[in-house]
Amino acid sequence: MGGGVLHPLTVDYKSLPVPDFGLLSRSLVGVVFGDRPTLDYSEEVKQEDRRRLDLAVLRGLGFSEADAGAILDEMYQEYLEVVRDRLIKAGRSLAERVEEGVSPMWMGRLRLSDGDY
Repeated sequence: MGGGVLHPLTVDYKSLPVPDFGLLSRSLVGVVFGDRPTLDYSEEVKQEDRRRLDLAVLRGLGFSEADAGAILDEMYQEYLEVVRDRLIKAGRSLAERVEEGVSPMWMGRLRLSDGDY
């Protein structure tokens, strides 16, 4: 790949999709978020307030209600798979050390659920 990829031209910017931030702002009216602690990644995607927020963002990006729901379901599934994959690649010993408390301090901030490694 050449260096031209790093230097987009003005004509390139004209073809980039840009979300309608007015639509996004309107879709977020009445959506409450940020008033509870963040949960374990596998529990967070099951929360109704999280789903309402994510659906509002997708609708604000121009997706229909039906499409937004289907996209969100797929996004959540892919997200869970990516996190599980990363945990597996990190090695079972990492997960065991976190759960046993025998790990560097930053590892203790990871939240692992049963069956995630």
